[in-house]
Amino acid sequence: MTVIIDGGAGVTFPDTRQQTNAVTMTGGNPQYYAARAWVSFNGSGTVSVRAAVNVSSVTDLGTGKYRVNYTTAMPDNRYAVSGLSVGDSDTAAGMLVLFVTAPSDIQTGSVEVRTSTENGNAYDSDYISIIVFR
Repeated sequence: MTVIIDGGAGVTFPDTRQQTNAVTMTGGNPQYYAARAWVSFNGSGTVSVRAAVNVSSVTDLGTGKYRVNYTTAMPDNRYAVSGLSVGDSDTAAGMLVLFVTAPSDIQTGSVEVRTSTENGNAYDSDYISIIVFR
């Protein structure tokens, strides 16, 4: 099985499907998709993006609250968001939870996420990773 990467033509997969957009992938049976966007960022202190695809910036909205802004908007707000947050092992109490609080937090141009300790207290996680599928 060969995957061909060509700067002009994009990527051709073993099932001969060709991908020319680095953000999405559809085709095959059943259809398969790559992430439309993903980001890894520092969530405590000065918020900063560590690495990302299709994310222009992350906005700090207060303790444990962040807005992930997309470079290219989603086609609609019917997409899935998944993520992971990791706290400072010296101060974090238990596991950290990442969540979206309301449907209005999921917009075509951005998504707002929250992080908290397992007991529900808002917490600025050291490292946060978000993946968006549509």
